[in-house]
Amino acid sequence: MLGTVIADVLGIANITDIADVADIVTDIANIATDIADIATDIADIATDIADIADIVNIRILRWKQVGAYKVLLRC
Repeated sequence: MLGTVIADVLGIANITDIADVADIVTDIANIATDIADIATDIADIATDIADIADIVNIRILRWKQVGAYKVLLRC
């Protein structure tokens, strides 16, 4: 009787199957970490784009100032 119960338990929840479930849970956790890393990278890219836009705007402003200065010199 006990041998049959043990055989049934091993048939239902095989130790390797439990290890496979643990591997799947670990894989899901790794995927979640990867998604968080991608989100961080996207935020970093957005910050870089904003910084580039600021640099471009500063250069445009400088060129406008140079243009205004040239106009003042001609007056």
